Amino acid sequence: MLSVSLGLMAPAPSAHDDPGMRDVTAAFTAEQAIADAEGRYRLLADNVTDAVFLVDITGSFLWVSPSVTSMLGYEPRDLIGVSTADLVHPEDLPQHSSVIAKVKYGQGAAHWEFRARTAADDFRWMSAVSSPAVDADGAIVGWITTLRDNHEQVLNRQVLARNEQTLRLAMQGAPQGVATVGLHGRLLQVNPAFLELTGYDQHWIDENTEADLVHPDDVEADQAIRDRLLSGAAEYDIHEGRLVTATGEVLRVQHSLALIRDEHNMPLFFVSQYQDITAARAARTDVACNSERGGHTDVVNRDQLEKRIADVLAQGRRPAGVLAVLYCDLDDFRAINDTHGRAAGDHVLCEIADRIRSATGDAGELNKLGGDEFVVLLTDAVDALAAIEVAQRIRAAVAQPLPVGHGRITMAVSVGVAVASDDVEARRLLRNADSALYEAKKHGRDQIVTCG
Repeated sequence: MLSVSLGLMAPAPSAHDDPGMRDVTAAFTAEQAIADAEGRYRLLADNVTDAVFLVDITGSFLWVSPSVTSMLGYEPRDLIGVSTADLVHPEDLPQHSSVIAKVKYGQGAAHWEFRARTAADDFRWMSAVSSPAVDADGAIVGWITTLRDNHEQVLNRQVLARNEQTLRLAMQGAPQGVATVGLHGRLLQVNPAFLELTGYDQHWIDENTEADLVHPDDVEADQAIRDRLLSGAAEYDIHEGRLVTATGEVLRVQHSLALIRDEHNMPLFFVSQYQDITAARAARTDVACNSERGGHTDVVNRDQLEKRIADVLAQGRRPAGVLAVLYCDLDDFRAINDTHGRAAGDHVLCEIADRIRSATGDAGELNKLGGDEFVVLLTDAVDALAAIEVAQRIRAAVAQPLPVGHGRITMAVSVGVAVASDDVEARRLLRNADSALYEAKKHGRDQIVTCG
């Protein structure tokens, strides 16, 4: 913005000037300097898009640049002698008074925003810079204000602020886990339900990314969805996915992902919503299996499974062996649903459940914890090696080709094995198996990893 001072001083006469010519030369030089400066100033002010006002010490317009016509609709001559306060929105008058006082009392230039009255008697937001105007003696005789129309920017800013407030209030009251996520995955803000769902505290949220929550098998698909949104192919996406909680529990979730853009269509951040559908997904598959096979696989949540493990541990060490937990998770099962549909996915899970049950025989108790997660309790494993042998039989059984639709597919399974020690608690034993499974996933999948 343009900001100038009217403090123009004539150059001092040279000591070599003729004494008789000194006063005339000085007067002529000063007058010419003022004329040249005013000419350059007016030429500049007449050709800038900002509006420029010269105001006297009482607050009345002395001179107005022609650009005020395109900006506010006034003819410059119509404003001469008018008080600047007449062009300020009533709610902005206290700010106007404060700015003018600052300028008049020599506190420097003031940058401010206000609503200016137009010739049509409505108001537009303006960004202003007001600077003191001084005479040749350095006294403040008024001020110069330059205006720039920033009406649209202020309105957009206000809309964004309202949207952010609305989003913040909606997040706080939402029963689902909700997070705003930066374009590179940083968790910007999460609601209380998100913390409860994942089990993480705010410190962990501040130090990690959303990808750290996503199940290893789902990371690639999750990133593909984000790339699709960023490309503009879609505004939002709803899909099933899996989260790994602070305790290592794998939750089956319905994940709604939307990309928020600014007024220029530039991406700002993602909004993620998570709804826990672990129990519902497992129950639906169990109903499908019962209908298809007439068999039964216990569908349990984590608390129920921990209670079952605790009951077995409470019986004490049996002569035949120890308790072992085999946590099984199918690798890349999501591709089955995506390629063949959920009905085909349910059929595959039913077949896999039968294969795991056959592989464990009478030595194992099969529980279905999630849509494609199975937990086998070996209540009388001789030792860790015996448990690993059962895990190997499960892995081999799952790997057999399986008919789906008009073709055949091959599945793989990762298995985490944990063997109970004398003083281990049920929660710790299940967590050890879950941690071993996570390591199997992280290091290539289709593996068996032991813990404890």
